[in-house]
Amino acid sequence: MIYYLLIFSLFLTSCSKPVSSNTLRIAFNANPTTLNPREASDFTSSSLICLLFEGLTRCKEGSQVQLGLAQKVDISPDGKIYTFHLRKSFWSDGYPVTAYDFESSWKSALNPQKPSICAYLLYPIKNAEDYVKRRCPLEEVGIRALNAQTLQVTLEENTPYFLELTAFPLYLPTPSHQNHFSLENIIGNGPFQIEEMTLNHSIVLKKNKHFWDAHSIRLQSIHIHIISDEMTALQLFENQELDIVGSSLSPISVESLQNIEQSHPPLFTPMLASTFCTFNTESIPFSNLSIRKAFQKALDEKSLSLAITQMGPLPAHSLLPPAFFNSIEPSEKQESHRQEAKELFSQGLSELNLSIDDLEPITLYYKANSIDKKIAQMLQQEWKECLGIEIQIKQFDSKSLLQHLHQKNYKIALASWIAQFNDPINILERFKDKTNPKNYPNWEDLSYAATLNMAAKTVDAPTRDSLLKKARNILEENVPLFSIYHWQSPLLIHPRVKNLNTNATGALLIEYCYIED
Repeated sequence: MIYYLLIFSLFLTSCSKPVSSNTLRIAFNANPTTLNPREASDFTSSSLICLLFEGLTRCKEGSQVQLGLAQKVDISPDGKIYTFHLRKSFWSDGYPVTAYDFESSWKSALNPQKPSICAYLLYPIKNAEDYVKRRCPLEEVGIRALNAQTLQVTLEENTPYFLELTAFPLYLPTPSHQNHFSLENIIGNGPFQIEEMTLNHSIVLKKNKHFWDAHSIRLQSIHIHIISDEMTALQLFENQELDIVGSSLSPISVESLQNIEQSHPPLFTPMLASTFCTFNTESIPFSNLSIRKAFQKALDEKSLSLAITQMGPLPAHSLLPPAFFNSIEPSEKQESHRQEAKELFSQGLSELNLSIDDLEPITLYYKANSIDKKIAQMLQQEWKECLGIEIQIKQFDSKSLLQHLHQKNYKIALASWIAQFNDPINILERFKDKTNPKNYPNWEDLSYAATLNMAAKTVDAPTRDSLLKKARNILEENVPLFSIYHWQSPLLIHPRVKNLNTNATGALLIEYCYIED
């Protein structure tokens, strides 16, 4: 996706208007890469898109969803057919929003020639995956507008989290009366519209008067500052030039908080998100399981946990955030596996018929932020001390790192995931098929895929939960990746901001907040 330069070149106007008392001032730590719901895969773009577009449902605080454009939903007794009855609503250009907009938008994301990067989120829909893989015609996909106000969706199996899916950006509609998505004229149906945008500087949103629930939107505008440096963002907050800093949009570390005078105590918001170390399993030496295990076990868990805790996140002792399975992780692990790591490393080299001197140079890629930089440096040191191997480290901006990961153009990297909905299948299904762009390790396993397929057909909740845990265990045993820490971001909120909530993934729900000076 080579879009953000195009996006911002179209909006090179000044953002220096006076800020009213009905304006919320926040920060993004990076430019959004796209404004097209079909193409969003990063958290920043998704957050902005959800302010510009409205779907059938929307996220509420916690793990709840509420109806958006859907005024009513009828679900068949077997849980496979959803009939959405749309409320009267309009696009920002005054055209009515219809069920045909949803049908055309969802089907365009499944285009076999260029499917959306998140097309797999549509796979619960009958024949959606088969169409992407050219095994059936488009007419057999279970998405059908019965009329302008009624959308009927047929699923492959009973999918308990389907309503949560419909709040995700991929499920948001784009106008079918617009021949193609236009960056020059973004027609949305959400609570806000873009007023001004300047590359690497700011984005100004204004209230969308055509939004169906406009009377409930108390903010007149949102000023978004693009600030990559967390200390700069913190200083602007202390100077009362920003109302919110932290969380997933402008992450800050506990360490940085200690360097400023705090007039407001931070909140800590756990997220269904993790930073992990991923291996390219089709690249030597990480094609070898023993080598991958050696790299994982070489880390001194106690010292790593201590360092991570001081920076704010929760050290990971399992692959997925414990909230997925309502479990509690141990606060600290004492045991060391370094001797086992050395033995596994020697075993792996023998299995590859290589010596340590035969290995090609290995570089650990990571994203530009203070936490990941320190983690990368720690990993570099740990692997040298335990395994005697020199690892180089290289920093990338978010977009460049994603390109390397999607193209499998790396050996080892620090990456992250943020769950789009509150169910472990959202993370686990990424590794079912190596063709999934988010399957960064390029790994797949027949027993793993079979376990997920069984879970998809299981209605009984405890049985399904047991199958998902089994799949997680298979993934952990094969070590295509391992988690370093689960996200718990400090969040600073000015007292004038009211009614600010977060959902289960840790995303800020800002559209219905308001300012009270």
